[in-house]
Amino acid sequence: MTSISATKNINNIIYIYDLPYLVRLQLCKILNNNNKWMELAGTWMQYDTLTIKKISKDANPTDVLLTKWEYLNHKIDELFVLLSRMQHYQAMEILKPFVHHKYHALLNNGEANFFNLNNNNNNTDESNDNKKDSKIGTQNFHQVSTNKCQTFAKVPAVKQQQQQ
Repeated sequence: MTSISATKNINNIIYIYDLPYLVRLQLCKILNNNNKWMELAGTWMQYDTLTIKKISKDANPTDVLLTKWEYLNHKIDELFVLLSRMQHYQAMEILKPFVHHKYHALLNNGEANFFNLNNNNNNTDESNDNKKDSKIGTQNFHQVSTNKCQTFAKVPAVKQQQQQ
């Protein structure tokens, strides 16, 4: 007969309040750094300014924010999605073991998008197209500049004729 473990199985951890203490502590540390919790609270969880100000007075504002959010029975999956929208992949890595595997694509896609972005910057065909566009813009600039210079050159001649 197997004994029943006192700790919860990772698969049974669904709600924010179910997160293990050390995981929550690590998440708080990351989100407290550079006040990232404020973006999470205001932009993504849509808390008002007054609530955010009250939370900011605490020594561990992320923990207060998570406690406030867990009272509403929000799930870890929901937090994972919000962190994805923030593109906060470091925090997502901490929660990855606690979310359904279908959400792992959010983390993987974010890294893939970053990888694609770097590859596109190194693509020579694209950089040649950019050079071509900038050259066309420069030619147009010179034409406009030349026309304006010709116009300004004529103005003093007209004034000189009027003075004579």
